[in-house]
Amino acid sequence: MKKFLIRIALFSSLVVTYLALALWMDPFNVIHAEENQARLKSEQNISDKVNAALFRLQEFKRNPARIAIFGDSRANQINKLKFDSISGTTCYNLAIPGGSFPESMAMMREIVDHYPVDIVYFGVNFDIFNKLNIKNRVPEALETLNSPIGYILSKNTMKSVYYLSVSQVLGSDIQLHKPPGNRASFWNYQLDFTAANRVRNYIYPENFVDSLRSMAAQCEQKGIELHLFIPPTHTDLSNKIQQLGLGSEYARFKAELSAIAQTIDFDVPNEVTSDSSRFNDPFHGKESVAAMVMEELWQAHLHQSASH
Repeated sequence: MKKFLIRIALFSSLVVTYLALALWMDPFNVIHAEENQARLKSEQNISDKVNAALFRLQEFKRNPARIAIFGDSRANQINKLKFDSISGTTCYNLAIPGGSFPESMAMMREIVDHYPVDIVYFGVNFDIFNKLNIKNRVPEALETLNSPIGYILSKNTMKSVYYLSVSQVLGSDIQLHKPPGNRASFWNYQLDFTAANRVRNYIYPENFVDSLRSMAAQCEQKGIELHLFIPPTHTDLSNKIQQLGLGSEYARFKAELSAIAQTIDFDVPNEVTSDSSRFNDPFHGKESVAAMVMEELWQAHLHQSASH
């Protein structure tokens, strides 16, 4: 009996300690806005990587912007501060690293339905445009944000509290997602494993096309300027898609996007996409490539505004 009571006491103390830490740290800033810039930087380094949908939806709720950016890790390379400098206004990047097309659409739907935005940029590449890729963490994120108790007890909050606690004990930020091996081995891994797995079992997503067409119609109805763009990838990746026998589907994907809304296609063979020194891996360009993308995206807005 005594041992049982001791265990209950220990368990209770752990629960109380966790609740105190969760309420104090509030890793996704749901309970209160974080004013401490050092802690906010740690949250961006940790909580955003634990669940980007949860973190960014809450950040947008607290600090909405008139320009919203959606997509996966490639659209995520659009730097907010640099794009703000180019545009002279404020934007917010709601792209989800490692995200799927359904997740991007769910994020876009939430923002377009509930916030006054003027311009939407949506970056989408062929390798996530697969009917079998149905992963969607956004509904869970929205449910968590709408339930204070659910938020405190969610696995994302627990994981973030743990990593933030470790970071404070060590006195430095911890890196959650570090590419394995050296650059050459990681490059080949991305081509032979990541890319191949994404499109090996491929079904053209008619439902994705329908949902995107519906979103374009909603944006037009609300007076929101919608720009689709295909982020640049290295030609090794586009060659891999061709090698896997998906050339016609790839061409159809581009044609359908262009038919739905203005589409800026950066994923074409040229001196940039064929230069491996300008890419971190076959999927992601370096800062100079992102800078080119940001400039052209803003120019697309200026051209569309001038035409009206």
